[in-house]
Amino acid sequence: TSYTSGASPVSARVKLGMEGSTSTPAYFDKITVQPKNHYGVEAVFGATGAIIKNGKIVQGAGKGQTSHAVVTENGMIIDSTELKVFGGADTTNVWAYWVGDFDVYNSILTSEGTEVISRDEGTALIYSARGTSGQINIANNQMIGGVHLGLKLGGGSQIKVWNNFINTSARNGNGFAIGAYSDGIE
Repeated sequence: TSYTSGASPVSARVKLGMEGSTSTPAYFDKITVQPKNHYGVEAVFGATGAIIKNGKIVQGAGKGQTSHAVVTENGMIIDSTELKVFGGADTTNVWAYWVGDFDVYNSILTSEGTEVISRDEGTALIYSARGTSGQINIANNQMIGGVHLGLKLGGGSQIKVWNNFINTSARNGNGFAIGAYSDGIE
C-alpha cells in the first residue's frame, strides 16, 4: 500500500498471515496503513519563544496516529489562530510536554478525531500533562470535538483556565471537558 506524507509518496509492504495451525480460518478486517507522528508545527529541542498568531493550521488529513497540529517542548504562545485536526487516533490540536510558560488565547480548536488508543492515557484538544512547569494560561478559546477530553492539564506550577467554550464529543469513558491532574490549577 502507499500514502502521501507531504510532497513525498511513501510505500509500505504489509504482510498478514498465520503461522502454525491453520485449522481455523482467520479474517482480517478494517486494516489501514497510516503515517504516525507527523506534526503541523513542531517547536522542540531548544526552540523557545515561539508565537503562532492570526492563521489557520489544518492537520491530519491522512488520519495518522498522534499527528498533532502543534507540538512544543518549550514556551509558546498561540493567539487568534484556528487549529483543526482530523481523525487520527490519539491526535490533539496542541501537545505541550516538558514545557515551561505556555499560553493559548482567542483561538478556535476543532477536532474530528475518532479514536483513543488508551482512555487511561487519554487525549485532548489541548494536552499538557507531562512534566510541565511554569505558567500556563488558556483563555477565551472555542474548543469543539475531540473523542476524549477538552483539556488535559497537569504538572504546571501555575495553570489558569478561564472564559473558554468547551464542547467535546467524548466516545470513551472518563470523557471530561477538563481533566486536571495536579495542584495549582485555577
